[in-house]
Amino acid sequence: MNRSVARALVAVAASSALGLGAMASPALANRSASGRYEAVIGHFQTQAIAKAKKADAVRKGWTGSHKVVIQKIAANNWEVELDNGWSTRSEAEAVCRKARKLGIHCYAEKEGHGIPSAWGL
Repeated sequence: MNRSVARALVAVAASSALGLGAMASPALANRSASGRYEAVIGHFQTQAIAKAKKADAVRKGWTGSHKVVIQKIAANNWEVELDNGWSTRSEAEAVCRKARKLGIHCYAEKEGHGIPSAWGL
């Protein structure tokens, strides 16, 4: 079994255990480094604010394969991502719907800065 398939299976198990089964749908396999859309909490002026937003998302229950990644875009632009690597906006938006159910601000946007290596894609 290759690594991406194993990750998808672990994600399904972890998300189902958390009651987030729909978030870990088979579409998870559609994520790739060539994906163009991401689910984002927002862009912030400081790393401290970005870290606080990440901690808030985790505190609200965002766990499993859907970790939170902070990407430094520029000295005063820190992006907080909930997911990345989707081929369509609707796939990223589906992730955002799950985040919103947990009370986490989220929107889908086109990837414009490269997918952070933390996603493992």
